Amino acid sequence: MQASSFDMPDNWSELAPYVIAGKEDVVRHIIGAEKCFFYDTCAFWNHAGITDPTPIFDYIKYQKGIVVLTKMILAELCSGNQKLWEEHIQYVQKMKQHGISVLVIAEEDVFTVLGSCYSGTMQVNQMFSNAIKYTKSKTGSVEDVLLKNKTLKKEIMSSSGSKDSSLAERFFEEVKRNKLPGDNLGDELLAICLHMLANIPGCEVYKYIVLTDDYVAMKLFGKVKENVQKHIGRRCISGVTTAKLCWLMVNSGILLDVNGVIDIISSGHREKQLRVYSSEQYELAPSEKTMTIEEFSEKIVNESGVKIYL
Repeated sequence: MQASSFDMPDNWSELAPYVIAGKEDVVRHIIGAEKCFFYDTCAFWNHAGITDPTPIFDYIKYQKGIVVLTKMILAELCSGNQKLWEEHIQYVQKMKQHGISVLVIAEEDVFTVLGSCYSGTMQVNQMFSNAIKYTKSKTGSVEDVLLKNKTLKKEIMSSSGSKDSSLAERFFEEVKRNKLPGDNLGDELLAICLHMLANIPGCEVYKYIVLTDDYVAMKLFGKVKENVQKHIGRRCISGVTTAKLCWLMVNSGILLDVNGVIDIISSGHREKQLRVYSSEQYELAPSEKTMTIEEFSEKIVNESGVKIYL
């Protein structure tokens, strides 16, 4: 969908009772949470269709986590009439009823989150600038916008940092105005936000978990993870596919039923074959493997020594 007129879904009033969207509350929850699970569009779509998502909710609670949805991810979930599907609202409602805090945050408000930890606008703007430099690709939507707006690009790429507290807001507004149907802008902006949030002092190991079933997006989030480790020195970002999530739930003792795994994996998965990056007992290194959903489910529930990476 075009995002130029998008603020919140037209049926926002139906979603609002189940989420936390006030800026101060969002800042407090993100800073205080042990784990923040960020949904991308693909994973949210898939999980909202699961017959019984209770194991996922139990795992998030087991990790003392919260769920975060960015505004652009909400925009991408909306149909042509700029409304969220009823199934998507019900999924958020189920999380709320299960005792999970669900946050909705505008990407530009990540600047506010960092501003609560650092006093200098120039310092936060430099973190913002670095996040864009280290995450944007030469063929992405962000790069296209910066090529069209030379002034904005100069402000962001300046090595000295900007004193303008509106820089992040102006950038996100400009990029969202140029959104095209079918692009991956939601993932690009989420990657920038994660890179920025990695600067929060005392950030826990793997505090920020991206739930994604998009392997192209996984490469982007992997790039963010590597750059954060290299330039900030923290291991606080990771990406988790639904297949890996099932393996994590099995190993946590939360999901021990083969049919339960099949139900979760099957939702949104149109192919009969499932591709995973994994290792089995006695293998010296992981490799990409293809198997049916049933074979995968049997393997992670009933075989020891199996590890799912992606």
